[in-house]
Amino acid sequence: MKQHAFSLHLLAWLGCFLAFMACSDDKSVPQFVIDNETFRVSGQGEEAVLTYQTLSWPRGAELSVSSDQEWLHDFDTSTPGEVRFTVDPAPYSETKGRQATLTITSPTVATLHTTVEVKQSINSSFAYFQIDQVEDDHV
Repeated sequence: MKQHAFSLHLLAWLGCFLAFMACSDDKSVPQFVIDNETFRVSGQGEEAVLTYQTLSWPRGAELSVSSDQEWLHDFDTSTPGEVRFTVDPAPYSETKGRQATLTITSPTVATLHTTVEVKQSINSSFAYFQIDQVEDDHV
């Protein structure tokens, strides 16, 4: 009888443990969601804002953002849901757009490693014009 009671007690504890594990399974996995993995910016340069969402994110978790190109810099992650950064103007000598890769990681959330492709158009703010030299016959 004691052995039967012990088995029921053990079985009850096992059931509670499994129920607890089933309830807390996916809710504790931090998720980082970006609307678009390709981000387009102006060739004239700008202050850009990349928006994101987090699910089951640990309180106080920090982001780290880096770029493989120097024309993207001054990353600011102080506002939840936003990565703000500076985009330098494309050189006027560029005849086609350029691209860079942002890498987003977190020292707090080891599973976070996301990349975003940033595409910049050519800088069309410079007006090209031609000046013809006019010869003056009255000299």
